[in-house]
Amino acid sequence: MSGRLLPGRRQSRQPPPDNLLHMVSGRDVEYQELTLQFNDLVWKLVERKNSEDIHKAELPKFLFRVVDFMECRTEWVGTATELLTEMKEQEVTPNMVTKYLGQFAYEVLEPLGIEYRTKRTGKSRLIKFLRRDGDDKIGLVHAVELLFGERVV
Repeated sequence: MSGRLLPGRRQSRQPPPDNLLHMVSGRDVEYQELTLQFNDLVWKLVERKNSEDIHKAELPKFLFRVVDFMECRTEWVGTATELLTEMKEQEVTPNMVTKYLGQFAYEVLEPLGIEYRTKRTGKSRLIKFLRRDGDDKIGLVHAVELLFGERVV
């Protein structure tokens, strides 16, 4: 039934939402998310995120706090619980620490010169971070800003 009013039925037309998230993908189109705003019968583009921007937003903020933690250290060894205690971290659990490090260490820490290793002892699983100093004088926090476009405090 296209556009016809039916007799005896009350039809209500709800206004469109103020903001709409439109996801675009296709064979010849890179995945992207468009945020559109409806104003005065016109849709206006508010924000465009490509797949790289979306991926960066999905990275756990905890990893950037690890980068900040390692800025003044060349090496750190301990358990996930000890890491959380030293970082005064309360948002993540020890299980989440090992999960995030296992999933994203190569992608986030390695490019910034932080090597991540694990070692299992008889009683615990140790985490080891080694900071490799490069020839450049850019600090780790500045490298995060350059790579990811934002600083996480």
